[in-house]
Amino acid sequence: SPHLLVEDSHAQRAMVCRVVSGGLDASIEPLLHRVKIQAIASFFAVLFCKTAPAHVRPHFLPCLALRLAAPNANLNSGAPSPPNGAPPEAGVGFLARVELALPEQHARRELSLRCGGGLTAEWMAELHKFSALQLFTYQKSDRSIVIDSCLQAGEFWTDPVILSNTRIGGQLDSGSAGIRLWEEDMTQRYAELLGLQPETLLYQPFEATLQRMDSMGLFTP
Repeated sequence: SPHLLVEDSHAQRAMVCRVVSGGLDASIEPLLHRVKIQAIASFFAVLFCKTAPAHVRPHFLPCLALRLAAPNANLNSGAPSPPNGAPPEAGVGFLARVELALPEQHARRELSLRCGGGLTAEWMAELHKFSALQLFTYQKSDRSIVIDSCLQAGEFWTDPVILSNTRIGGQLDSGSAGIRLWEEDMTQRYAELLGLQPETLLYQPFEATLQRMDSMGLFTP
């Protein structure tokens, strides 16, 4: 896929980014929605990192929505200026969702409670980290948001799917019913493993659960 050099003046850095989706005349709403979902997941991950030990700190890929103006664009108005004598629709810019480019060898793999058996030790440790972030997000959002799944790409995570009481996650968001199913899957997978009652797992302070998971070596391959 195409790559771009993106300068972030706020963070004072430049990033080589991969174009994930977009095109001429592309609708901006789907692009902005995916960026918003990634930003929500990243927000909770940043808060999670303030609690978690150094070896349990996930990071979501930087993700942006860009409008790449045509050479003749009128940047002051935000709309392209067509050449002399051309129809009004000429010179439209390119809308794109981009994320930090990673080496091609980083294959993407799913992280969710639906992952079955036969996982490598490294994959399983990463899955436990993701499950910890899920529980953290669930509790810190007053049980109104869950990061249902995402993809791991090297040391980063990306493409999160969010469940929420208000369905902010879009078409893949099954709302309160989805959160209830996640609660069942979470307690089924982890209550017995951690030696906790299902209600304790979901409602006790997250820090206690995180400490128990870490002491059992779940985050270490």
